[in-house]
Amino acid sequence: FNDLMGNQDMERALDGYLQPLLQFMTGIVRSPKLDIHLRDAALQFVQTLASMRTKQFLQNKWLQPALEMIVPMLSEPMDDPD
Repeated sequence: FNDLMGNQDMERALDGYLQPLLQFMTGIVRSPKLDIHLRDAALQFVQTLASMRTKQFLQNKWLQPALEMIVPMLSEPMDDPD
């Protein structure tokens, strides 16, 4: 999905699907039982969406839900201290 967002020719392919994709990615990030790499990849999609479609991100009021999912993830204890 990040590759689609970065490709100007394919970027419009996601129109109409961004809200459900964002909800799906948010669910992945919020699930501490999933692998951290999967959760990080979902978070990367949210970051890419926010940076490439900032106006749409703010107009649709996706910022608050994004912050509500990021803060708990950042406060989780890490298994590997390195």
